[in-house]
Amino acid sequence: MAGAAREQGRLSLNVRPLADDGDRRFLTGLVRQVVIAVLAGSATLGASMLITADAGPMITPNVRLLAVAGGGLLLIGFILALRSLALVFNPRSG
Repeated sequence: MAGAAREQGRLSLNVRPLADDGDRRFLTGLVRQVVIAVLAGSATLGASMLITADAGPMITPNVRLLAVAGGGLLLIGFILALRSLALVFNPRSG
């Protein structure tokens, strides 16, 4: 039956995209990298908004509470960005 289809110029393939474990690992690793990169970018953007905000309670006469919280969030965003880079250069570290 397959020979007859080839003789008539027809070709059919049965493709199962995620049947292999390697394909699933690649896809989950890629999703993990994207999620970590989006979280790092969001944390950094949120931190910059908090640091530059002119509102919020003052801790000292020159330092606002939101600026301190923004500094902590910026540190978290930096750590997530480093984690994202580690996953790019060494995919087995995840």
